[in-house]
Amino acid sequence: MQITVKLFANLRKYAPGDNNVFTIAVDPETTINSLLKQLKVPAGVDRVILINGRRRKEETILFDGDTLTLFPPMTGG
Repeated sequence: MQITVKLFANLRKYAPGDNNVFTIAVDPETTINSLLKQLKVPAGVDRVILINGRRRKEETILFDGDTLTLFPPMTGG
């Protein structure tokens, strides 16, 4: 299966290369959490997780063609 990953701000450093938008092959039944481990994103890093533009939890299973977007939480007022 192919997943598109988009990493923004301080999360860009976990991209496997210089591009913050990339595709990656994953096995069926892969969860967001297992993909984050594969990318070496530490569990303690604050992040907002979107799959296809909708907020999801780390236990969510990924499907072929999904787009995973990660960015830091928004702050301010």
